[in-house]
Amino acid sequence: MPKALEAAAVRLFDDYYNSLSQAERDELILYLTVGSTNMDYRSHVMNAEVMVTVSGVASIAGAIDLWIIAGLSEWPQTPEDVDALIPPPGWFTRRLARIMKLGL
Repeated sequence: MPKALEAAAVRLFDDYYNSLSQAERDELILYLTVGSTNMDYRSHVMNAEVMVTVSGVASIAGAIDLWIIAGLSEWPQTPEDVDALIPPPGWFTRRLARIMKLGL
C-alpha cells in the first residue's frame, strides 16, 4: 500500500474512532466479507468459489486493498471493450462446452 494512502486511511479511521463515545466503541463491530455468494454445486466444486469473513481491525486492511484495486483498475465501458479483453467463444469452444455440460 502506498505510504500516503496508508497514512490517510489511518487518519480516517482514527478520526472516526475518536469521534465515538466509549459506549459506541464498546459496541463497534468491524467485518469484511469477500468472495462469491454463489452457493450451488458447480460454484463450490467446479469453480472452487469460496467466501471468507474477516472481523476486527484486520478487516480495514482488506477494505483499503479493495479500494486500491478498484482505483487502479481499468474498467471496460462497453460490450465491445469486454470482447476485446475476453473474445467470445468460437464454434469449437461452444461445442466442447455443450458436451462437457452433458457430463455434469
